[in-house]
Amino acid sequence: MNRFKSLIALVMPLITAYAAATEVGDVSIVSLDVNRSLQQVFVLTSSTHKPQMDCHKDIWWHFTFSIKTEADKAVFSTLLAAQSAGKKVFISGKSDCQPDGYNRVEELLHVTIKN
Repeated sequence: MNRFKSLIALVMPLITAYAAATEVGDVSIVSLDVNRSLQQVFVLTSSTHKPQMDCHKDIWWHFTFSIKTEADKAVFSTLLAAQSAGKKVFISGKSDCQPDGYNRVEELLHVTIKN
């Protein structure tokens, strides 16, 4: 029984963090901002959803992510393509703000262009 309680104690924070993550679908990319000095991309969507994380204090942007890796650049290209083509996206956050980046906006985790 103690092992079960220990397992629950370990898993519950993960479930809670996942539940707090922002996920929105059928939204447009309204604005993208590239900040070279921070090496960050900031994303504003057409969503009216307000992130629930305590760290999310910036009232303008919905998501942010760094542009340091090839994967980051691919995410930026996907967002730019969606915005340019006027396509809707499904977008989700990481349920946390970047500890080593701009830590006032939820970190972007996933984006999918919808048909």
